[in-house]
Amino acid sequence: MATKQEFDDLRDSISINGYNNVELLDPTNAETVRKETINADILLLLESLNPQSESDLGVLPGKLFENLIYKAPILAICSQKSFIKKILDETKRGSIAETKEQIVNFLQNNEEFKLRDIDQIFKYSRKNQTEKFVELIR
Repeated sequence: MATKQEFDDLRDSISINGYNNVELLDPTNAETVRKETINADILLLLESLNPQSESDLGVLPGKLFENLIYKAPILAICSQKSFIKKILDETKRGSIAETKEQIVNFLQNNEEFKLRDIDQIFKYSRKNQTEKFVELIR
């Protein structure tokens, strides 16, 4: 979670650069976040573009799996080598970007990534992953 100063700096940067279509919400509770996520046009996922090791590339944030079920397309700012790319490609739920040009391209062409078929993401659901884990430890 960002400090108040970091949050204020980000808000100032958005204003100074004229990003009028970006809405930065104040820190809030989980229920408000869920409601905003449901109504979002795009879901943003941030990961380091400079992983410290190859093992960092295999760390998948829980937010990725949470966001798969929402209708909005997912834009992940991360390395091309990240496992996030593999999951987004497989589920057709979003794309990754490493450059400003890739971000702009996604913002202009993201309709193909909206959730259309829940079956394509079912294998990543908590229920399905739990069932696989139970089978593994039996």
